[in-house]
Amino acid sequence: MIDRNPEIRRSDLRRANQRDYEWLRHNDQEWFEASLPKKQDLKINWKKRDEEWLEIITKTYERLVEYPIELKRISIYSLFIEAGLNKDQIYLHKEKLPKIMDFLNENIESKDDWRKRKIDVTIKNLYAEGKTLSFTRIHAEVGISYKEYKKHITYVEKLLKEYSL
Repeated sequence: MIDRNPEIRRSDLRRANQRDYEWLRHNDQEWFEASLPKKQDLKINWKKRDEEWLEIITKTYERLVEYPIELKRISIYSLFIEAGLNKDQIYLHKEKLPKIMDFLNENIESKDDWRKRKIDVTIKNLYAEGKTLSFTRIHAEVGISYKEYKKHITYVEKLLKEYSL
């Protein structure tokens, strides 16, 4: 592969045949290092990446909250997958991405926050469709266990009072 493509990178070789790549790396380290292309010295501008990715993540977050096609919990994983970014970079380099980490710490949903958002969106949708707002219908539409739904009954009651005005 190296002979056919002198510009090939180590990561390309690894992706092409990970099992052989790892076997060679573990069993003949000296030959492995001598035979592979030199490691590229990539200088990453982390400040720039932090700002660029923050913009992408912010837009993705706003889209997930404003236009929930499929109501997903807003987690690091869901944000990065939806934004098309490599979530491993966050875990490996979080100290180099302070703006992103601040944004994530402020906006990632706990499971309870997510359930409340599901309840809120469900009630809004049912109300907009002119359907009767009852505890049973809301629970059926929200799609969470009854045990978890019971924990949020006072929140449901509060929302129902707001919609009955």
